[in-house]
Amino acid sequence: MKDGEKTYSTSQIAGIVGLHPNTVRKYEEWGLLQTPERKPNGYRVYTDVHIKQFELAKKALQSVIVQAGRCTTFINYKTRTELWDDLPSELGYNS
Repeated sequence: MKDGEKTYSTSQIAGIVGLHPNTVRKYEEWGLLQTPERKPNGYRVYTDVHIKQFELAKKALQSVIVQAGRCTTFINYKTRTELWDDLPSELGYNS
């Protein structure tokens, strides 16, 4: 940390970036942000740099989730279409 740099506790940073404090700690555990320094009592000390890292990590994770969701939707659609095509024509289901 630089002298005079604004710092934040875990709960403060959680409020700023819109995450639960436990999720803030998970981001660190997953290596999605620079490990914050700690006070002598062990409390994490976040800076404005961490806020930028959280914003970037959140966007990246949202992108991955959206892409995974699209893939799942496509797979589900494909599976339903294939099942539909496999129904016997005598039941009146024609593709």
